Parts: sequence; structure tokens; C-alpha cells
Amino acid sequence: QYSFFKEEKVGIDFVNLEIDISNGNFSAEEVDILQKTDFYSLSRAIILVFFDNLPENNKHVDDFVQWIAMKLLGVCSQRRGNNILLIGSPAYSEKLRAWQALCVLCPLIPSDSRIMVEMQSMLTASMALNLHNKIRYFMEVFVIKLAKRENTIASRGSSSMLTWLIEQLDCPTLSLQHVSSLMIILGHLIVSKDISLHADMRKMLASTAPWLGATQGFTRGISQLLVFELVSRLDDLRHDEALANIFHYLSSNPDMQKLRKKQLKFFEDLFVDHDLRSMLEIPVDESNEPSPLCAVERIEESLRECYDEKHAATQGLGDVHRMPFWKQVARLTMGDGTDSDAKFDDDDGDVNFQRKIIPIDSLRLMMTKEIQNLKLNSAGFPKQPLILCASLINKGPNLAGLARTAEIFAATQIVVPDVAIRKRDDFKSMSVGAGDHITMEQCREADLMGWLKQKKAEGFTIVGIEQTGSSQCMTKVRFPEKVVLLLGKEKEGIPVEFLQMVDICVEIPQLGVIRSLNVHVSGALAIWEYTRQRL
Repeated sequence: QYSFFKEEKVGIDFVNLEIDISNGNFSAEEVDILQKTDFYSLSRAIILVFFDNLPENNKHVDDFVQWIAMKLLGVCSQRRGNNILLIGSPAYSEKLRAWQALCVLCPLIPSDSRIMVEMQSMLTASMALNLHNKIRYFMEVFVIKLAKRENTIASRGSSSMLTWLIEQLDCPTLSLQHVSSLMIILGHLIVSKDISLHADMRKMLASTAPWLGATQGFTRGISQLLVFELVSRLDDLRHDEALANIFHYLSSNPDMQKLRKKQLKFFEDLFVDHDLRSMLEIPVDESNEPSPLCAVERIEESLRECYDEKHAATQGLGDVHRMPFWKQVARLTMGDGTDSDAKFDDDDGDVNFQRKIIPIDSLRLMMTKEIQNLKLNSAGFPKQPLILCASLINKGPNLAGLARTAEIFAATQIVVPDVAIRKRDDFKSMSVGAGDHITMEQCREADLMGWLKQKKAEGFTIVGIEQTGSSQCMTKVRFPEKVVLLLGKEKEGIPVEFLQMVDICVEIPQLGVIRSLNVHVSGALAIWEYTRQRL
């Protein structure tokens, strides 16, 4: 239990508290590691130092490590309901720290086939759980380290880690999280070329290829990379026309080339060879738990970048800031990109090119007017640098009320899961036509993480309206200048995976018994508080 123990907060000022470990039997390097360890990980850090010092090739040590590893895997594979664990909760901390301990123990785990089969069964149960990405990161690191350690495992039959991973992919009903972890693990093993794949290459290809048709872009994107890497290593494609055509498309299509370049860089940069020091030096979050840069988030970011690069030129005015400058000028001067006066003649090889020539003064006036329109609302007042993010809300009346409030207080825009809602009669009626006067941007829940990251990069502060242990009273918080106001789902609130993106979490002070407001009311109160502070 001490391998995943977390010290409790007891009201002591730990900032100036010094722990005397000079009398312990620690080397200078170990003392340095412990002194740099976050206080809330100190007890388990001492246990992990003990694990790290255990000798190899010792029967008693093997038995001890096997017993400890099984106990830790039991903690990791235990189901705690169907909901994802709340960051910082005891169950969350327990699982995350148990996986970290397994990563430290990995080099000492016996490679006995019976033990491996038992571990694989528990790993299967663990992968099927609904876990936060940070926990899955350490789980994926552990499996990668275990597979790489068994460098010759491809010849050991059904007990090998590689064979087990391939068999997992054969299941067509895997959850998105489960298959994503498998793809990340196999992607690293294939790209790193640290283990022999020759004997299992065609079987792995047969298990991976069906995921090319996955509806989720993340899974489809990685499977394209895996299939390309595997097919490129086959000796002869002359007798397999289908594979040859797939490989030709993946290798020749410009979009596939661009995506593959980003994915290869990710897998090459993915650091999994953690030692004790690097494991304990991972920065911690506000709950004093390790907060690594998760593999899923980085790959989703690369997919988002490719998508934005491909489609930015065809976005609406709400996304004009994503376009290159020349494209913005083209929109301003040519509207939808067509020009009735443009002529292209190519009768005798001579090209007669005619296009409207706009005087520079007129062009400057047009651009100034257009940019000014983007900065002012329909009433002619300056828009506030406030974006209302309602991507998690699906009820029309709530979205209509929020759009009306956002327009009244001159928010820059409102983000909704589907902009088509503005055409619905009930939305038009309840919003009193606000959809015609405020910029509406579409961002579905599946794309929200990438959108929030983009807004952070643009200098916006993400403010979440949610009741959490760290929430601040809204009336006592000074809102920053550029704010994205993130609203939660009607019943569940803001999901945990998006809470980690929030810079400031605020709650509305209440005096009654009922502990929650309608999401439209909460959003309206927050918009007014932001506006009041700027009046």
C-alpha cells in the first residue's frame, strides 16, 4: 500500500518543511531524488527507491516482485463504477500511483509464461476501464516497457505480450479508450523498431486493417500509420493487389503524407524509458498528482492541426482568423471566391487574364470596414473579448437563451455543438433572432479539447462554471480580459477531461437549499458578472 500511498493534508505549511533523510541508508543520488520529490509522494518514493535497488536474477526477489506486481495490478484493474474517476480523488490517486510503481518494477518482473498469462488477463481488464488519460499514460508506458523488455517474445507463442496485443485488436467491440491505448502501444513498438515483428507482421496487419474503417478519427488515423509501416516492411506485394493499392494510396496521398509525418514525430518523441528519477520528476497538477503530457491528447492535436490546415480556407466568417492573410484579402475582395469579370482564354497557347483591379485606397477602405464590422456588434458597440462555449449543451431552449444573453452583452461569439440550430423555429423564437446578430461557431464535444487548446494558445483564459473543491466565488474573482466561459452539460456539469483545461473554476454563491441552477441562468449570471467588472 505504501507504493501508492499519498500523504494527507493536515493544515501544516509544507513549503518550509524539511524532511531529514540523512540518517537513512541512501546514496547521494537517492537523497537528491527524495529531496526533489513532491511532499505528497515522499512515502511511496522511499518504497520505490527500495524497489529500484532490488537485485536481479534472485529467486526470492522474483517471488517478491511477482507478488507485489499482482497486488498492484489488482488495484489497477478494480472497477469503481462506470463513471470516470475525479482527478485528485483517492481512487484516482491510487490507480495512477499504482501504475507508476509497476513502471518502476517492470525490469524485475519475471518473464515466466504462466505469470505473463495471468498479468495479461488483468491488463485486459484494466484497459477496458473508463480511465482518465493521465492514468492511461502510465498504463501504456508499463505495457510498452514490458513488451520491449521481452525482445525475443515473438517466438514464445500465446504468452507473448505482442501476441496478446494483436489478439486484443481482433475484438471489434472494444471501447474507444481501449482501442486507443492498443494503437498507441503498438504504434510505439512498430515505429521504434525495438522488438522483432517479422513472425507476427501479417497477423498484426490483418488485425489492424479493419480499424481503417473506424468512425472515430483518432483510431482511423493511427491505424493508417500502422498499416503503412507494416505493409512497407513486407517483402513482396506483387501477389496482393489489395495491399499494394492501399499502400500506394497511403504513401502517395498528400494528406496521408502530412498526417504520417506528424504522427511519426509523435511516436519518435514519446518518452517511455522512465527511470525512478524521471518518474518522480514529472510535474504535478493542482491535486498534487503527476500530470504527464498524454499520448492521446498529443495525437488528437496532430489530427486537429491537419484538419485545420486542410479546411481553414473553407470555414465561415466566424473562423476568418484561422485563414492566412492572403485568403482573408481574397474573401474581402471577391466574396465567395468567384469573379464574373475574370476571363481565361487559351486558344493558341496565349492566356488572356482579366480580373478586377481594385485601387489600393478602395482596398484599404474595404478591409477597414470589414475588420471594423468584425469588432462591433449589430448595435455598433464594441464586442467584448468574451467567448461563450456551449458545446456541451444540447437543449435548444438553453442554447437560445444563452445566444440571446451573449448578444445583449456583446460577446464576441457563442460556440455551439451544431450551428444548424439557428435555423430552427423554436430557437429563433426563444432567442428573439439573436442568432442573426451574434457570431456562432460550431464545435462538437469530440472536438472541444483541441478547440480549448487553440484558444489557450491565442491568449484566452478558460473559466469554467462548476462546483468543485477548488472553485472560487464568482463575485470575488477578477475576470481576465480575454475569457472563454465554459459551461457544462445540463445534468452532469463539466466532464473531468475538460476540467483539466480550465484555468479558473468559479461557482455562483447561493442561499437556498437547491444546489444547482439551470445552465442558461448560470451562463447569464457569469456573462453579466464579466460585463459588470468592465463597465
